Amino acid sequence: MLALATRRMLNALITIWLAVTLAFILLRLLPGDAFTARLSLSGASQTQIESRRALLGLDAPLLNQYVSLITNLLQGDLGYSLVSGRKVKEMILEPFGSSLVLAGGAMVVGIVMGASMGVTAALGRSRLSRVSAWLIAFASVSSPIYWTSTLAILLFSVGLKWLPSIGAGAGIRPLILPWLVLGFTVSGGLARLVGTVLNELKDSDFARTARAKGLSQKRITYVHLLRAGAGTIITFIMLQIGFLLSGTVVTEMIFVRPGIGTVLLSAIHDQDFPVVQGVVILSALIYCISITIAEVTAGLLDPRLRMSSL
Repeated sequence: MLALATRRMLNALITIWLAVTLAFILLRLLPGDAFTARLSLSGASQTQIESRRALLGLDAPLLNQYVSLITNLLQGDLGYSLVSGRKVKEMILEPFGSSLVLAGGAMVVGIVMGASMGVTAALGRSRLSRVSAWLIAFASVSSPIYWTSTLAILLFSVGLKWLPSIGAGAGIRPLILPWLVLGFTVSGGLARLVGTVLNELKDSDFARTARAKGLSQKRITYVHLLRAGAGTIITFIMLQIGFLLSGTVVTEMIFVRPGIGTVLLSAIHDQDFPVVQGVVILSALIYCISITIAEVTAGLLDPRLRMSSL
């Protein structure tokens, strides 16, 4: 077990290192930077600009900048924004709670919708219900978030006037529409997986034995079938966290909701390297944690998966 935990931690560190390195390289390929642009607009001379760049180490060779970046990260220092001069850690953590509420609520909606559609697609009483569930699931997977968001705003905000089109504000009401849109986008893949798992397990030996004992179809589905496929389903759900991170950026932009996605878009637009790197590190860290939780949970539910990972 110790060897397994060590290997997972090593994989997480490698993933974060690769993410940071890739972000460092790609951002440096872009022409210019926010710091130079800001000083130029303020009327600073070229000599003053070069002096400030040298003070911050922006004129150093890329290898030296990379080593400095890794050294600071190991000390928990994400640096300072080139635009505002604020600590990157503060800029990321302040809106993180808002994005977490959006992503968490959307995940709950996606799980409920996806599981319901998957069960209906595999075990629905009528052919019409099964086909309809599969079609909705495919529509969810194939529909871009911005298109689904636009339709939702036109229907529920402009047409029916049930929900506000802006996701910012106090209370839960402004969050309902962003939750539904992002949750619906996540639900399609989960529905297809649940439907496939149930189709594979519904005629298994233990399912037939349960029916022979007189158990209801509802109990067989939720107690036996879904439990048998829980390892695969939970792993898939945790993998969706990576998709939620990207989906949150688009959703926050469309529904004008402040969050970490807004910070990332502004940093990319301004070429604010430290802020973008900070968001990348946070995303990689969350992804690694979610994968670890998924593997541990799946192993606890299914000993075969735990043994195969050793």
